Amino acid sequence: MPKEFARWGIRFEYPENWELQEETSTDGCQAVTVFGSSGGFWTLSIHEDPVDPKEMVTAALEAIQQEYENAEVERTEEQIGENTVAGGEARFYYLDLTNTVCVRSAMGDRGTYVVFYQDEDRDFKGNQAVFEAITASFFQSVRRLNAWDEK
Repeated sequence: MPKEFARWGIRFEYPENWELQEETSTDGCQAVTVFGSSGGFWTLSIHEDPVDPKEMVTAALEAIQQEYENAEVERTEEQIGENTVAGGEARFYYLDLTNTVCVRSAMGDRGTYVVFYQDEDRDFKGNQAVFEAITASFFQSVRRLNAWDEK
């Protein structure tokens, strides 16, 4: 049976055996992260000031490229329910292990939402469906979600 996070005017479901951590920064950004037992994690951040979701994805991918010089990045978009969501993916080596990161972003009634999930590749394949289900449960619950290419 999945657990449900329902605070800050948002909601999503996540596996009952995953740990949850909430954060609020001084700049008004709120974030919640769920951690799987493999070390993989899924994070949602809410930025109250509206920022173009494409810019949020680009900034995240550029930060990964700066941190991991051999990172391969790809910008994407994804259809989640009736919504088109800006996205990107990165793959990089860390401690001789390949990692995959996915970023998804859209504007909604509370600001700009950014979803970020990551895991080591040998575990990512097993957790990918879980990450996608958490992401879908969040984006399908958000009201007034605007596609980035309709701005």
